[in-house]
Amino acid sequence: TPTGRGGNMKRYLPVSEGKRLNICVFACISTQKTVSLHDVNNKLKEENNEIYIITARVFTSENTKRGEDMRTTVKKWLEKNNIFYDKIIFSPEEKLEICRENKIDLMIEDFPENINPISKIIPVICYHAEYNKDSQGPNIYRAYSWHDIYYQIKSIKN
Repeated sequence: TPTGRGGNMKRYLPVSEGKRLNICVFACISTQKTVSLHDVNNKLKEENNEIYIITARVFTSENTKRGEDMRTTVKKWLEKNNIFYDKIIFSPEEKLEICRENKIDLMIEDFPENINPISKIIPVICYHAEYNKDSQGPNIYRAYSWHDIYYQIKSIKN
């Protein structure tokens, strides 16, 4: 479930003309990780990447007062932490079709049920967690921090 993973938001980043990446942003993260995320977000924005957030955060895809409140909470958290984005999409859990519709070329993800199917069509950087340690494959790249994610993006891009 989304709450069982600490709740998360998904970030989609085009690397260059015609290429897009996805970065996973955890809503329940420590100050140190927020600083790292902010640093990486700034670097990617400075490199003229267009940033999309696709989140399956609990309740956000509901057309209810509760869903509206959660969407507002997510947007306020992003603003408070100076996380830049060009577009935010509130979605159900499954991300494969969203990747296809948005022509995503590389995705950063923590949820195994998304990592495995998406990695069959595009590279996936797996943000390491205990629950996704078995997600492995030729198109899956494991990362342990936001700076590691940035390094992986650069190495995959080149």
